[in-house]
Amino acid sequence: MLLQTVLRPALPPLKFFTKQQLLWLPLAGLAMKLLGFPYVRRGRPGIGDGGRADGAPGFWAFLSGRRRRVRMWVERHEIAPAMQAPDAAAQRAALAPFIEDLWRSKDARLGAAALATTAD
Repeated sequence: MLLQTVLRPALPPLKFFTKQQLLWLPLAGLAMKLLGFPYVRRGRPGIGDGGRADGAPGFWAFLSGRRRRVRMWVERHEIAPAMQAPDAAAQRAALAPFIEDLWRSKDARLGAAALATTAD
């Protein structure tokens, strides 16, 4: 929702792959369905398993107004030719380490931000 709000003037409406279980979220699930977000079932465990640190505010805290400030980090990444291979298996093989690296860098950023917040 934040990306759509920030980037709305420059880009067409964004669509994200979402977990099928998110359909049951009140309002948000309906909005994602009406906006045409594709739903996927959970794939092979391990790819993209980025967890939150204990005590980190969740999405519900944001929606309910208990979390007033949100920081957004946007990066642009080039798609490597190996990730554009016509073979789906080759695409997955090239994409898995790329996604894992993204999750590791995100976790490191969140960890540093959590330390900075607790130091204040």
